[in-house]
Amino acid sequence: HPHVKLIKENYPHYFHLRGKNNECCYYEQPPKMNLVELRKSGIEIDSLLKHYAICCEFMWTHIEPSEEGKSIYVIDLDGIGFRDFAGDVVDFVKRASSFTGAHYPERSGTIFVINVPSWFSVIWNVVKPMVDDVTKKKIKILRYGKEAIFQALCEKIDVENIPPEYGGKSMPLGQSPEEIQFAKHFEALNKK
Repeated sequence: HPHVKLIKENYPHYFHLRGKNNECCYYEQPPKMNLVELRKSGIEIDSLLKHYAICCEFMWTHIEPSEEGKSIYVIDLDGIGFRDFAGDVVDFVKRASSFTGAHYPERSGTIFVINVPSWFSVIWNVVKPMVDDVTKKKIKILRYGKEAIFQALCEKIDVENIPPEYGGKSMPLGQSPEEIQFAKHFEALNKK
């Protein structure tokens, strides 16, 4: 995976500690994805989807190999614009969600969609009928408000495991033991 470092620098997504029931926690910030920079290096949406698949495999083979393992997925939409819902970032999120649903349908524990803009309900009402009922029950949508988001995360994750970006007391995103393990794993593979 020769582009792993470049992708990690331009697509904010992080493995980050555990939830209260030992779930793997994964944070993603799609609006902060720098597609222009990635494309300059020849990385298109299909390459990002391959990277996403590699991240999923890493999670379920290295971080949580147990067949019963679950995840807490935090999708931060801070900064997303209405026009973004017609673009590549949303295409990527749709295709990544489809991949996860097809290959890891029972792995999702809770999905937090945070910092959603006021108009998000219009989009959600269009998308919601396409989401299966089991998954719908796992999704918690939260508008802006650091305290409300922090309180919601605290229901599922101990404050010591929540990153400071979201009001917690752990190390910042990108510095967790899981992120270090991920980087070292691919650094070693890329040297071969």
